Amino acid sequence: TGRYLNFKLTIANQGLKDSTPSLLSIFSEDSRIKTFDIEKISIGSKRTITVTNLAIPRNTEQIVFFVETTQPEISKENNQVKIGLIRTP
Repeated sequence: TGRYLNFKLTIANQGLKDSTPSLLSIFSEDSRIKTFDIEKISIGSKRTITVTNLAIPRNTEQIVFFVETTQPEISKENNQVKIGLIRTP
């Protein structure tokens, strides 16, 4: 058996115009393990994604959440979150 990831993630549009549809990709180390479609988000609005029991490789030490978009942005620094995992016996 592998490991499983549960999470609730909120994506907010803090930009100056409505966002276009985009993708939320989840990576374990350097491998993409899941992708979610994100509909357009109006200025000041949010989308929440809740996932339970997402299978991830047993040797995973870091998960990366990355919003992929073709829309020009002032900065894409806030489009990525890295989380280190704690091993449990």
